[in-house]
Amino acid sequence: MRGVIGLRSQFGPSIAAAIVATLLAGTVAVVVWRRARSAGKPSLAPVARVLAVGAGLVTVIATALPRDLAIQTDGDLVWQLGRGGLGGWRVLAEDPSSLAAIELVGNVTLYGVLACLATLGWWNSRRWVVPVCLALSVLIETAQYLVLGRVGALDDVVLNGGGALMGYGIAMLLMRYRAAAPRGRT
Repeated sequence: MRGVIGLRSQFGPSIAAAIVATLLAGTVAVVVWRRARSAGKPSLAPVARVLAVGAGLVTVIATALPRDLAIQTDGDLVWQLGRGGLGGWRVLAEDPSSLAAIELVGNVTLYGVLACLATLGWWNSRRWVVPVCLALSVLIETAQYLVLGRVGALDDVVLNGGGALMGYGIAMLLMRYRAAAPRGRT
């Protein structure tokens, strides 16, 4: 439980902003879905686009906003694999509620959701989803190091890329299932 308490105290403003962004994206998605349905138009792509933009905003908020000023450091750049987020993967089994475990799972989850929704929303441009997610990850890690005085780690880019690949794969499976399903079930 101490990981959750540490998470709340260290990321308080980021969590609040992410919740607001999530609620806003969800509300807009409902409006878009209702309008598309009432007009008799397909609703998956427009709703997925709204939610993908919301997920991108939440990703930026969660990873790029300054943290508690009392915790600020001089920053560090970690180019060696295993010295950043990947190095602590055992913590998932040892102490899953720790801050390190939450950050590790968060790196994968944020980009997985973003990539899945972006793939569903921009189906015809889906080949660009994972590279754009990787570019966003590199940009955020660079900003964390250069602007925010935090650690920018190659491990985090790898975790984010893995999450993006998983999200892309899930979207591909969903679309394959949707194409194979009889029209009454979609």
